Amino acid sequence: AKRDTIVVYATTEPMEALLLGGKCAVMHEGRVTQFGPTTEVYHNPAYVETGLIFSDPPINLLKAEVRDGALYLASGHQVSLSGHLADLGNGNYTVGVRANHLSVEQENAQCVAMQGQVELAEITGSETFVHVHFNDVSWVIQEEGVHNPRLGEATTFYLDPNRLFAYDADDRLVAAPPSEIQNGKAA
Repeated sequence: AKRDTIVVYATTEPMEALLLGGKCAVMHEGRVTQFGPTTEVYHNPAYVETGLIFSDPPINLLKAEVRDGALYLASGHQVSLSGHLADLGNGNYTVGVRANHLSVEQENAQCVAMQGQVELAEITGSETFVHVHFNDVSWVIQEEGVHNPRLGEATTFYLDPNRLFAYDADDRLVAAPPSEIQNGKAA
């Protein structure tokens, strides 16, 4: 029998919301930061806080500036403005990248090599979460497989600009990678 029923399910686990599907509301400090279809919220987190809450582990963030036709990361790296980043105007931004979109191997020619120091490695099932300190921030890299990097050792990891989220000075999303790139179907 078909029933017109609404179920409200509250969770602190973003993966539970993704598994349930439907629509979701993301809340931070008592206010809704975004409401909509679950996959849309995941692929286009409207605010930095939504990206932090709806990514597990939380999305990695770094300050950046667009000037002279390029994106300059606070780490000193330069990224060309192409693809979904092409329309960013001059100004200050916060860029974000999910842990599963960083890699210890260069996946394509656009990838930017970054160096950091291993702070911690967590093995969870068949995945390893490597916490890396660089440029006065800590980022998490999610690797497939069981890896055992040494604490304190220098490591190189790669950032694919095609997978960057860009937020404006008000922490609002202004550029998101296409969902097929986020899902790993294109690069």
